[in-house]
Amino acid sequence: MIAGRVGQLSVKGFRSLRNVTLPLDHIAVYQGGNGTGKTNIYRALEFCRHAALGDLSLWLAKQGGLASCRWSGPTRTHEKARIAISVTVGDLRYHIEVGHPTPTTAAFLNEPLIKEEKIEARYSGRVKTLMKRRGPSVTISGLNGREQQWDGLLLPSETALSRLPAEVAATDVAGLRDTLLGWRFFHRFRVDTDSPLRRPAAAVTATKLDADGANLAAVFATLEHIRQDTTDLKSLVREAFDGAELIIPHPEEQAAFFIQWPDFPNRLFSQAELSDGTLQFLALCGALLSYHAPRLVVLNEPEASLHPDLMPALATLIANAAETTQIIVVTHSAELAGSLEQRTACPIRNVEKQNGETLISGLNSLGTFRGE
Repeated sequence: MIAGRVGQLSVKGFRSLRNVTLPLDHIAVYQGGNGTGKTNIYRALEFCRHAALGDLSLWLAKQGGLASCRWSGPTRTHEKARIAISVTVGDLRYHIEVGHPTPTTAAFLNEPLIKEEKIEARYSGRVKTLMKRRGPSVTISGLNGREQQWDGLLLPSETALSRLPAEVAATDVAGLRDTLLGWRFFHRFRVDTDSPLRRPAAAVTATKLDADGANLAAVFATLEHIRQDTTDLKSLVREAFDGAELIIPHPEEQAAFFIQWPDFPNRLFSQAELSDGTLQFLALCGALLSYHAPRLVVLNEPEASLHPDLMPALATLIANAAETTQIIVVTHSAELAGSLEQRTACPIRNVEKQNGETLISGLNSLGTFRGE
C-alpha cells in the first residue's frame, strides 16, 4: 500500500512553524534567507524519522528540550501546549503529538512525552484508522475492521510506531516504519582538518553514505568495484571541477580516493589535501549517488562551502538523483534555487518570517499553493 513518496507534511507548534501544511513534490525546494526558519522544515521531517527510530524524546532533548522546540509566540486559548506533526506517505498518514508530562506520569520533570499517535490509511476513498494511541493505550485495527488492544508496557516517552512488534502491527504499519527509517538527512558535512571525510574508510561494501560521511571512500569504492559503474559520478566531478578526474583505487585494508587535476597530471591529491568545497561536493555525490537509492533524501543548505560557480553542477547532481529518489532541498542560495528550477522545472518555494512565524509564499491554509 505504501508507494514511499511523501505527499504532505503538516506541522503545528514546532519552533517557528506555528501551523503549516506543505505539499511535497518529487523535488521540493525551499529557499529563504538566514533566520527565516527554513531549517525547521528539515527538522520536522527528521522528527518523524526519530519517532520511527524510537529515540524521539532523546532527540528533542538534544535539540534543546521541549520548551526550546515548541512554538513560543502567541497562542489561542484552545490551543494545546504541544508539538503536532503529521506526514503522508503513499496512502498512509502518520500523526504524532508531543507535550509536557503531568505530575502523575512515569517520566522525568521536563521530559518530552508522546501524548497521541495515529496511523490512518486511505482505501478506495475511505479513511481507516490502523493504529491509535492515547497515553499508554494502543488500539490496533486490521483490514477486516477488528480492533485489539496492545499491552506492551509502553512508556510515555516511547513511540508506539517504534515499539509495535512486527507480528502485531499491520503490514502497512510495519512498512511505514521501515520507510521512515530509510529516510536520509544531510546537513553541512564537516570539512575541517579532523573531518572523517578526510580519512580513508574501512574496506567494506557501503551501499549508503553515513550521516557524517565517514564511509565516503567506501561508498565510492562500492560504486567503482562492486557495481562497476561510476559514469555519472565521474562525469559530475569533471563538470564541477574543469576536467578533474576522480580516482578510486581497488581497496585492500582501507578504501580511499584521489583527485587528479588537469594542471598536475602526474600527481594525485588525497582526501586530506582537498579544499573544503571540493570535499563538500564529493560528499554530496556520495549521499545522492550511493549504491542503494534512498526513498527520500533531505538536504539542508547543501551549498555550504561551495563556490557559486558550482551551483549548476550541484543542480545536475540533484536532478540525476531525483530520477530514483524523492529529494527535498532547504537552501538560502538563490543561485542553487535558480539552477534547480532551470534544470528540473520544479517550483521554488520562498520562505519568509513574519512576527516570528515561518511562512511559505503563496501557501494557503488548506496546504495548496495559489495558482496551482
